[in-house]
Amino acid sequence: MRWLRSRSAPTLPILLIAMLAACGDDDASSDDSSNDDGGGSVADAGGGSPDAAAGDDDGGPVADGSPGTPDAATPDGGTTDGGAPDAGTPDASTPDASTPDAGTPDASTPDAGTPDAGGDAGTPGVDLTGTWVSSVTTQGTITVPLFENQPATIDLTLRIAVTRSGGTLQNHVEVCRLNTVTDDQGLLIDFPTPVLALLTDDQSIPDPGVVVGGPVPIPAFSIVVGQDAQGNPTDDDNNGQPGVTIPAIVLGTPIAAHSSLQIALSFPGVTLVDENTQMGTSSFTTNGSVFDTDPLDLMGSISVTPASPTTPFTATRLPGDVSCSEITAP
Repeated sequence: MRWLRSRSAPTLPILLIAMLAACGDDDASSDDSSNDDGGGSVADAGGGSPDAAAGDDDGGPVADGSPGTPDAATPDGGTTDGGAPDAGTPDASTPDASTPDAGTPDASTPDAGTPDAGGDAGTPGVDLTGTWVSSVTTQGTITVPLFENQPATIDLTLRIAVTRSGGTLQNHVEVCRLNTVTDDQGLLIDFPTPVLALLTDDQSIPDPGVVVGGPVPIPAFSIVVGQDAQGNPTDDDNNGQPGVTIPAIVLGTPIAAHSSLQIALSFPGVTLVDENTQMGTSSFTTNGSVFDTDPLDLMGSISVTPASPTTPFTATRLPGDVSCSEITAP
């Protein structure tokens, strides 16, 4: 007892401290075991520590609905552990199709500032389309069988119909009236309507974009009737006679002259005075042949030449499409 008492007195406190330390370790182990049972796996219903191998990221819910710890290895915008996609940062690799790029025009919508190429806007300037009429009365000379270089008065009325096709002006000329009478009244020629209807020509020029006060480029015309390219007679008025038949009065005797004509028209200097008036100079000559006449059986050449190489010219635009018959009506 003396030995026990002497030995146990100093040792007892040490034993108590060791026992208390051992109890503390047991409590900590018990807490750890409790925590492992409640949330050691991300698949359990409890909220334990995330399993790094499960791959949950960016704070999204894990498969069991519990919040997880972001995994930096997974790119933003993906779906993690079966949860909802991260809407915070859009994936730059996928364009947003719902929002059009305001900087790039929609190719399906035409640019209103650019004219349609299939359209027919013409060239800027005064629109020359319409019916233009010019009447010229001038002095000259005429040569036909029985009459040579006789002074005469020449009365000519022209109709020029202008239309546009793209950047081109189509010019159609018609002779509405052509009369010639010698100063001594020995010869009168009055072209009938069926022959006048054959005195036409068509020429095209680029649309020049004419302005008031500027030049008007009227094309030159060449009218050939009653003969072919070699000068042989052609029955163009279909009456069974060579050439075209032109009535005339020769020294008081009516005749029918079966003839051909070549009429050259040019307009070397014309100005647009206003939108409906052209003024300048013109030039015209007439040549041809008389193949036969009834009666008298005359044959020979035809020549009608103005006294001056150029003749004053004025053309007026009429409203609408006005025909020759309307122009020459009394």
